[in-house]
Amino acid sequence: MRVFFSFFNTIRFPRVTGRRALWGGAILALGVVFFCLYSFLAVHEVRSGAVRLNSPDETANYYFTRQVAREGRIGYEEPTLQWSSNYVHPRSMTNVGDRVVPVGFLGLILLFGGIARVVGEHSILFITPFFAMLGALGFYYFLVSFFKPSVARLSALLLLIHPAYWYFAARGMLSNVLFVDCVLIGLGLGAYALRTREGRRRWVTYVLLVLSGVFLGYSLAVRLSEIIWLAVVILIIGLYCIRTLRFAKSGAWVGGFLCGLGILFAGNYALYGNVLSSGYLSVNTDALGTIAQGVVHGGGVGVAVQQGWAWLAPYKKFILPFGFNAKAIYENFFAYGIAMFWWYTIPTVIGVMGCIAMSARSFLSKKNSSHFWYLLGTVVLSVWLVVFYGSWLFTDNLTGHTTIGNSYVRYWLPMFVACIPLVAMALEGVTRVAQRGFSRKGAVIVIVVMMGWLSWNTVMFGADEGLVRVAGNLDTARAKLTLVTSLVPAEAVIVSPRSDKIFFPDRKVAQYVDGFREAELLAPLLAHVPIYYYGFWQAKDMDYINRKYLAQYGVRLVYLQEVSSGEHLMKLEYVQ
Repeated sequence: MRVFFSFFNTIRFPRVTGRRALWGGAILALGVVFFCLYSFLAVHEVRSGAVRLNSPDETANYYFTRQVAREGRIGYEEPTLQWSSNYVHPRSMTNVGDRVVPVGFLGLILLFGGIARVVGEHSILFITPFFAMLGALGFYYFLVSFFKPSVARLSALLLLIHPAYWYFAARGMLSNVLFVDCVLIGLGLGAYALRTREGRRRWVTYVLLVLSGVFLGYSLAVRLSEIIWLAVVILIIGLYCIRTLRFAKSGAWVGGFLCGLGILFAGNYALYGNVLSSGYLSVNTDALGTIAQGVVHGGGVGVAVQQGWAWLAPYKKFILPFGFNAKAIYENFFAYGIAMFWWYTIPTVIGVMGCIAMSARSFLSKKNSSHFWYLLGTVVLSVWLVVFYGSWLFTDNLTGHTTIGNSYVRYWLPMFVACIPLVAMALEGVTRVAQRGFSRKGAVIVIVVMMGWLSWNTVMFGADEGLVRVAGNLDTARAKLTLVTSLVPAEAVIVSPRSDKIFFPDRKVAQYVDGFREAELLAPLLAHVPIYYYGFWQAKDMDYINRKYLAQYGVRLVYLQEVSSGEHLMKLEYVQ
């Protein structure tokens, strides 16, 4: 144990100098350029006059963010809930009583809604690109604690041009980039605070540490599902800098962290009636009481846990919600984690080998290795994310193709970001063997430009879900909306497999279930409001559908007309 802690004795945090501050300003200026690039879809949608988004999560987040900006509240009353067994609401929303509320992502909704309430509603789609710019700056200030400044600077640039970061910064109503940015800003502020000379302005250090804690705590308000790996990574960072920490500094950081996380608990209590509940998960707090009672009454922790396990068992899926499937993990990780962004993967492998070699050299000389601690944290979060999400099959697009818009890419975004310094190390190492007459910096610039070009093509023109294709799909969705709303009365409900994102909030929506099983809930609702179906069913299918699925509920579908290529509108009626 003494040998273990002796490794910490060699830690020396570099001081913040004017030159480093100048590089931070340069990175921020470069971030402004990428803010403009990230805002491609935002500009397109704001100019359209009728914002439409490409997924149910984005649609729900935008709706409730705009509601916070306009009304200062979250949720809306929906009278059709009482007539349809709480069925009529879009995907990514749920109900609490007679109110429709979001299933999660309260951190994004509250933050964006608060900013838009001050700055204006048109700012909503630009907030994630803005935070993406700040995230690169936080990334730089964090990395100079682990790597030499040239690697930190190059890593910030490689972050800005990484296709996954770029793509989901442009699709700003998804929570993934905001979560990563909150983490990077929090880590950057904390690292900056620990490197800054205190002197007479000691209070600045504590303010920065509080803000660091707030951002890291608030990141969990944005995506609570990342809490396990983030907690382990923060512990690893704490072990690395344990010799520089003091009780007062740690207390300032913990206080900020609890404040940031407390916003989530307050929001959960206000919306769902329980600080530990959300639209995805309702935690039975009786389990915690059972365990506590077992300990208090002398049964011991082991007996108490056995007593509480029956209560906790329903929530074990919070650890591995998609189970464990080794084959699926391998196939998904190869397709989305390795092959998709190969121009980052290849140098990452080289960087890992270099990092291992440097760590081994440091440990053999009994010195603490910052490279080892960083690599350890990267491995922990990567293994966790790959196992956590890789076991399931996400089908985000109808084609089933491997595309940049797939959920794996955004769920594995923290892994991609954490690997970027390894890429920077590899580029610096490889360019040392550049031919005479060609400077090492010139070689790095050429390679980075090539990587940026590959990223640009993937993000903007990638098959099926490149940003240009997404913008075209949203224009098509607006055309469908205009035609359908001219045929469907304002009080009607539209049922569809995936098109709720097109029609909400202009019309009430509900989701189609395989085999028309939702008809049992909709038949009573038909007495109160008109109901329409929108999907790929054709006129020739009506007799079969009515006979096989709907006759038992006393209703039938009547074909109306084709809205778009292969997509049709039908009306639900009682059988006379």
